[in-house]
Amino acid sequence: MAIIETISSASQFANRFADMGRGDQFSREARKALFEHLNEMEGNVELDVIALCCEWSELDLEHINQDYSKSFEDLDEAFDWLNEQSFAIKLDDTILFQVF
Repeated sequence: MAIIETISSASQFANRFADMGRGDQFSREARKALFEHLNEMEGNVELDVIALCCEWSELDLEHINQDYSKSFEDLDEAFDWLNEQSFAIKLDDTILFQVF
């Protein structure tokens, strides 16, 4: 038997991160974008907060350049590169992407 809970809002989604001690893993904007992305997928998606924290990353330009030994001039350039490597979502000051 499985107990299924429907998460129908970004705030409920964020609460599950907080419940798992991962409330600071992503910015509010990134959690909302991740919720919207998962909500657009066909079929049901099982919410595994820890797996999402391992599979997704949110970085600003400085940390993208540092972590990937790059020298991008702006976030758009970094987004284009990350989106070629993986799936990325450009936010205001950061990029949310699937770790590759």
